[in-house]
This record gives sequence, C-alpha cells and structure tokens, in this order.
Amino acid sequence: MGFSNSLETLLHKIHKSKEDKNILSRLFEENVPHVKSEDWKYAPLRHFSQLVLSEANKGNPDISSYLKKGELSLIFYNGKLIHFPAELPSGMTLERQEPSSQQKKQKQFFASINANLQKEVWTLSIEKNISIDKPVKIYHILEGEPSKNSWASTSFQIKIGANSQASFREYFISQNIHSCFYNYSEYIHLHPFSKISYLSKQNMNLNSYLMHLTHMVLQKGSEGFSYVQSTGAHYSRHTLDVLLTERNATMKSLGTYALHHDQQCENYVQMDHLAEETTSEQIYKGLLNDQSIATFQTGVHVFPGAKLSSSKQMNRNVSLSSKSLVNAKPQLNIENDDVKCSHGVTVGQMNPDEIFYLESRGILPEKSQYMILEGFMKDLLNQLPLDKEFQKAWLYDLLLSFKER
Repeated sequence: MGFSNSLETLLHKIHKSKEDKNILSRLFEENVPHVKSEDWKYAPLRHFSQLVLSEANKGNPDISSYLKKGELSLIFYNGKLIHFPAELPSGMTLERQEPSSQQKKQKQFFASINANLQKEVWTLSIEKNISIDKPVKIYHILEGEPSKNSWASTSFQIKIGANSQASFREYFISQNIHSCFYNYSEYIHLHPFSKISYLSKQNMNLNSYLMHLTHMVLQKGSEGFSYVQSTGAHYSRHTLDVLLTERNATMKSLGTYALHHDQQCENYVQMDHLAEETTSEQIYKGLLNDQSIATFQTGVHVFPGAKLSSSKQMNRNVSLSSKSLVNAKPQLNIENDDVKCSHGVTVGQMNPDEIFYLESRGILPEKSQYMILEGFMKDLLNQLPLDKEFQKAWLYDLLLSFKER
C-alpha cells in the first residue's frame, strides 16, 4: 500500500461523516505529493510509500517535567492540547475557533488536511497595546508505539493585536524511540505595528517525521522574527509562508540544521512582498555528515506595487562527508524595478588551514573541529532575541546533537 493510500485509509477511519469523506476524496484527488512536483522532488516519497500509518495514542502522559512555576506553557500530546495555564496574562485569551476560509484554501497538502478536517482550532489572541513579558512555551510531545507508524496532527493560531508584542518558544520532543508522523500547522497574524519572535527547536527521534507549516500575515509596520533549529527526525519539512501585506512590514527568518546518518531536512520559504517598503531576510546555515540531505528552496515574489522593497536570501553549509547532499534553489520573482534583492548559496568543507593552526597549538582534533563549527554557527545564533546564556545553550544543543550522532 502506498503512503497516500495508507494515509487516506487511516483518515477515512478517523473522519466518518459524509461531509468529511467528501472532503478527503477531493483533497486526495487534487494535492497528493508526487516526485514531478517542484515542491516534492527532493522528498523521500518512495520511503513514505513503505509506511503503514495508525492513529496515535491520545492518552495522558506524565508532563510534570515540563511544568515550571510562573511559566506560560501549552502542551500538545500527539496533537491534542492537554495543558494550558489556568490564568493567562491580562489581554491574552485562548479559545477554540473555526478554521478560516483562507486556511481551508491552503495549497500545502498536509496543511490542507488539518484546515479542512479540524472543526476547531485553538487560537491564542493578544489584545492591542499589550506587551507580554514572559515567553509563551509550546511543547509538542510525541509518543509512538512499538511496530507502528503513529499519525498525529493539529493546527494552532496566534493573533497579535495592534501595537502589541509577544515571544514564543516551541519544542518538538519525542517521548520514546518509536515512529511518529506529526503534521502541524500554525497560523500567525500580526496587526499593525505589532511584533513577534517565534523560536522553534525540533529534536524528535530518528524514526520520526515532521510536516511543519508556519503561515504568517504581516500588516502595516509589523515585525516578525522566526527561527527554526532542526537536529532530529528521520525527515523534517519546515514550510514558512509569509505575506507582507502592508507598508513597512518586516520579516526576518533564520534557520539551522545539523544532520547525520540518512537524515533529511527540508526548508521551504516563500516571501510575498505585496506592499511598498517591505523587507524580508532569510539566513539558513547547516551542518551535514554521512549520507544526510538538506534542501533549501526559497521564493521571493515582489509584486508590482511593492516598490522600495528589499529582500535577502542566504544559505551556507558545511559538509563533513562527500556522501552528503545539499539541494539549494533560491528564487526571485521581481515585478518592480525599484527594489533591492539578493541571494547566495555556499557548500564547503572545513578549512584545513584552520584545523592545522589549532592543532599546531596543541588543541586536539575533536576540539578543533568543534571550535570551527561553533564559529560557523555562532554569528547566526547571536542574532536570536535571547540573552547571551540562552544563545549559548541553543548553540550548545545544536553542536552537541551533531557531535553525539
């Protein structure tokens, strides 16, 4: 049984109403990923075809280690929200809402499944003129079962009111070594002059799979900052879809990945500049070893009315193996001459002169390698809106995962 057949069969078992079955039939006729599609040409679809999916467990795990006094924490277990703060800060609400019509028109196959089959989406809203001092932490705890490929999915929505700001820390964590296929979509709307920083760390086990979509809409003068750090999962796909809809909207997107064995990480980014004087920047860096594969495919579309806009795309990689592979395809679609746009990609190995220099001063080879990779990644991590100790901790986690595997 192919992957799409396995998934369709499972979803028909979960969603039994006539309406849902009609929706499923339509989705699987229109959007199923295939190797001829530009967005899926590098994905391991043949490997997916070997997966037989089953619905993930919806139990109640021990979450005590994730709960700390005074923190704002939301915890999803296999796609189900099982914990949120009893008291939220003034001006913040958490409620269920129906998916919007725009979400239901989502072209991404896995996101469209969530949007069309979920009747309600948990939505965190912040009123206008509110500054949330503490970061909101979102944990995705994933737990598979022996001899199964567990399927879990959900969506989440964030709305930041005008002149408000908030920060988020998101974690994807495996509870055990068993396979889990997690399909997660998040929708973020920034009203005029609002700000958000959204930092995501993915360290799932190496038997798991992640489909992660972030869709952001930025209005006048709003500022978005996102960062995704990928070290786990057999296959992870992070799609960032950004609409800069009004003047002076700004989006900065950073990403890192550290891959071993036959891991595969894909980053797909689309920035649409719809209004004048909008700005976007994308900087992604990766470390690869063994037979790992990284994909960086980005698109910047500057529409006719988006004069005086600017965009920068950069992807840099260090490979420690001749068998690793980087697929990089930055793309520009510019319909306005009065813009500043640039892109660049580099793939290289560690500089032997740097290694020789360090070892000639008595530094062991393993330590020399660590120092060089640390220097390669450090300037990007230093841009995170975290204090220095947290920047060091995230950098350490990134390099440690690369070293251990």
